[in-house]
Amino acid sequence: MVSTRQPTRLRTAGATLGVALAYVALGRLGLELAHVQTNATLVWPPTGLSIAALVLFGPRLWPGVALGALIVNLSVGTPPWVAVLIAGGNTLEAVIGAWLLRLAGFRPELDRLRDVLVFAATGIAASVVSASVATLTLSVAGRLDGAPPEVLWLEWWLGDVGGAAVVAPLLFVWARGAPSWRALARRGDVWMMAALIVLTAIFTFSGLLPESWLERLLGYAAFPLLIYAGLRTGPRGAVTAAAAVGAIAVVGTALARGPFSAVGDPHHGLLLLWAYVTSLGLAAAILAAAVAERDAAERARVAAQAQAERASSLEALGVLAGGVAHDFNNLLTVIQGNTDLARMVGPDDDTLEQPLEQIETASTRAAALCQQLLDYAGGSRRQPRALSLGALVEDTARLVRGSVPRTIALKVSVEPALPLARVDEAQVQQVAMNLVLNARDAIGEREGRIEIHVRALEADAKLLEGCVLGSGRRPGTYLAIEVRDDGAGMDPETLARVFDPFFTTKGLGRGLGLASTLGIARAHQGAVRVESAPDRGTTFAVLLPASDASEEEAPLARTADVSHGTILVADDQPAVLDVVVRTLEAAGWRVFSASDGREAVDVFEAHQGDIDAVFLDVDMPRLDGVGALKRLRALAPDLPIVIASGKGVPAGLGTAQFLSKPFDHRRLHEALAKACA
Repeated sequence: MVSTRQPTRLRTAGATLGVALAYVALGRLGLELAHVQTNATLVWPPTGLSIAALVLFGPRLWPGVALGALIVNLSVGTPPWVAVLIAGGNTLEAVIGAWLLRLAGFRPELDRLRDVLVFAATGIAASVVSASVATLTLSVAGRLDGAPPEVLWLEWWLGDVGGAAVVAPLLFVWARGAPSWRALARRGDVWMMAALIVLTAIFTFSGLLPESWLERLLGYAAFPLLIYAGLRTGPRGAVTAAAAVGAIAVVGTALARGPFSAVGDPHHGLLLLWAYVTSLGLAAAILAAAVAERDAAERARVAAQAQAERASSLEALGVLAGGVAHDFNNLLTVIQGNTDLARMVGPDDDTLEQPLEQIETASTRAAALCQQLLDYAGGSRRQPRALSLGALVEDTARLVRGSVPRTIALKVSVEPALPLARVDEAQVQQVAMNLVLNARDAIGEREGRIEIHVRALEADAKLLEGCVLGSGRRPGTYLAIEVRDDGAGMDPETLARVFDPFFTTKGLGRGLGLASTLGIARAHQGAVRVESAPDRGTTFAVLLPASDASEEEAPLARTADVSHGTILVADDQPAVLDVVVRTLEAAGWRVFSASDGREAVDVFEAHQGDIDAVFLDVDMPRLDGVGALKRLRALAPDLPIVIASGKGVPAGLGTAQFLSKPFDHRRLHEALAKACA
């Protein structure tokens, strides 16, 4: 059997050899500027190469640095033992520099000002190692060539710092930076800017100009061009331009051309070159990072604004959906009520039974559609209690298993010892079913896998901000229902509309499953996170706040039916009022009626001694149902009251019994029984 490690070892060996060869090539270029001692130069490009290589590809490439440094030192006639020690110092410099950068959380993209400053500080610190080892070794070997040790140390240190400042940022941004080189190559302004920068540098360091103040002044014309490059092209363009100018300056000075070679003292000229090249590199990197940070902040602001606008749009859609559902529920109440009355008081005619059943079935389906709209609006009726979310999801998975083809594996995992969640049992079951069925449809007829995970997580503000509905939610412990599939996934356009009501890409269904899931999460003060990509599947996670309760609450008990006494019925819709009055009268109630809340209060005050119960609609003119409820409670604190709405549960009901529209005679009598209990 062939070892799987062999290709990795070959790649590592090839990369190590490549680093060594690049080190030798850059080292020979740098030695052209050697002045104080043949081993030292004021710009040492291999330092930047070695640090960048170990940061980008890992410390395992250190042998390449050591080999390259050894070859370079031997090539200038350095004794082998001296060359080995100097190469060791160069290697240790690169290893320490890369380690410090990793320790500081350095990002090679150089798109943060912090990263540029961290790199500059690391280059300064790591270069001390190489300079100290080399100076000490050459002093012991007696190969200072008459140079004072402190001068040699300073030149060695400056050379390593200069090489790090110019070469490493160039390698970093071309390995990890942005924008892509293809994007830059397609821009005409980039080519014009590059040509202008390169021509200016060549003209300055070619020796074509007379030795005068104009030649020296023109050398600094690169700075405004680099500033423009940083503003227009970001870190990659700015750092590349700085490296190009620096390389031209180094080559020109090595050939005794340009303003720095014309200085009377060659050592002074090299110091000016070092300051020039280092300033170019750091200035370009700092400016580009600042611009990148500004652009990132602007993108974050735009994203936050888009999220806020989307949240506002979702809220507006929710209000619209709730209003539409309310109006339809009033109509369905009339349809269902009259269907019941036709059965209760109509002629005993079997030929009417089938049409009545069809009417009842159609109205029930329409009511389910309205309920999904209310779920999306967050206004559906909830009966929350502390429940084990894991057990609830496991039960739901067993129920929905029959709707998932056998070609799709359905796996459920529940984290042990989960806290309870205060939720509406039916609504959470609906959420789990919606997500599983959505995953089923995404997989289609092929083989696939659906995974359901229920777990607890500590959600901080950053995590919640990345969720739909998460903005403004309180950080803390949440229970997550995660449903992951390996289906087709979604593109960004689909992902942006996935929670819109009536939006579907499947060609079937009503497009309300995920919309109602979002509404249920909203009603529970939760949030939803979705991750998806084409051909990579989708993960939905519904986050619900954990409850402080330690024991599950028992379900609400039901009470017996009642059908006697006198009742006051108030509803502003004449058809609804008529069907409720006739239904109650058919059941044996004596009924007073009112068309708004104020009239209801007046009727009650006039017949307070006779009225045993009250039925109120929520949305009524002059005085709404909640306002009428408060006034009636002030007159009769123990009065049984049922309050109905097709929109959702209003606040401030107290002990009043809520009844959601549409309703049939059974649910109406059940609500009255609970109110009278």
